[in-house]
Amino acid sequence: MNLSPSDFQLDQDKFNTVILKNGLKINTYSDGPSDGIKILVIHGAQSFIQMLSPLITVMSQIYNVLAIDLPGHGQSDYLEQYSQELIEDIIIEVLEYTNFYNFYVIGHSFGGYLAVRCRSQAKYQKFNPQGVVSFCPAGLMTLIIKTPMTPEAELKKISKITYQLGLNLKLQILTYHYGCLNFWLICQQTNWLAIQINQLVQ
Repeated sequence: MNLSPSDFQLDQDKFNTVILKNGLKINTYSDGPSDGIKILVIHGAQSFIQMLSPLITVMSQIYNVLAIDLPGHGQSDYLEQYSQELIEDIIIEVLEYTNFYNFYVIGHSFGGYLAVRCRSQAKYQKFNPQGVVSFCPAGLMTLIIKTPMTPEAELKKISKITYQLGLNLKLQILTYHYGCLNFWLICQQTNWLAIQINQLVQ
């Protein structure tokens, strides 16, 4: 399957600005059937919503998708200072503003790490997150893989960790060769990622 960015132009009418209590403006994208299973999409650091447009385009055909430009990314406002806690507080406020509950989370890179926390941290539990697909999650892979491995050995170890974590978190960790997953690889693997998500929500 040969894909290019032009194959995945997102509908500009489906972008929305959420104005937080402190006046910060956060860019979001919503698409898919309103009565569909809810999917929250979180991009990685130095990325933005459109970088995951292939996945969003495919998933929104079936699911009710909400994607967020993290602060300082895409069309969202910058913060004067950054911390994981501040970013998570912003995600929570966006979820409250959009009334987004009972969802599954898809995250890439730093977004993959945040996605795991959405499922595992108590402050998110009022939103009842159902499960996580985290591909190339930043930080988590570093903790799991402390020494260089071949891709085959890496995948074997990840499979073991995924099984162990999945017992409690309903979590799938997906990785490609030391965590490198760029736009073009997302394009080429969109259908494969969609299969992983479909398996999770069933």
